[in-house]
Amino acid sequence: MSRRRLAASGPRTFTSAWLSWRPRVCLFHGFLSADEAAALIALADRQEACATHSAGAARTSSGCWLPRCDAPAHLWRSADERLLVTSVEERISHATGIPLPHGEPSQILRYARGQRYTLHPDFFDPEDACELANGGNRQATMLIYLSSLAHADGGATHFPRAELRVQPRCGDALLWWNTRCDGRVDPSSAHAGEVVLSSTSKWVLSKWLRQRPFQTVHML
Repeated sequence: MSRRRLAASGPRTFTSAWLSWRPRVCLFHGFLSADEAAALIALADRQEACATHSAGAARTSSGCWLPRCDAPAHLWRSADERLLVTSVEERISHATGIPLPHGEPSQILRYARGQRYTLHPDFFDPEDACELANGGNRQATMLIYLSSLAHADGGATHFPRAELRVQPRCGDALLWWNTRCDGRVDPSSAHAGEVVLSSTSKWVLSKWLRQRPFQTVHML
């Protein structure tokens, strides 16, 4: 991919719509350009750290972690890659109102035919002091769709308590809150990535956002 294609497109205008109040779920249309989505997929394809993820029968996918945009320069393969991730992470911070240092490193995931993520919450057990020590709980999740899937292809993000399904559309981003306004975890935020039924892969970028600044561990 050319350097021009890889570079971020800069500020964007996008629209938003609330889909649910319990859990709180908001959809951003046109959050990324098609070129940005393609560049992120290409970046993931180049990562030597790409690997198959499996959590028992709960999750099957492949993907990789990206450095957070404030990571040391030596972790980046090029200035363009860093510029791309910086643009996306700053856009996430602007859209959510959550400061950038509260974000965990971004993760890009690929779900091929037959792969999915069964029903689960993104928050941690409030009694798990080890998980909460760095940044507190995951107060919100931003899931950015890097590819599109038709309804017949499966792969929707499903919130059973809200009777809500969101079909992947390239460039759209889904934000949901894993905690309530008082900071307590919200069990209704449990969600699933439904099985992909076609040969078209589901590509997403996932960003977990903590209650306090998160100290990154360099994953590359």
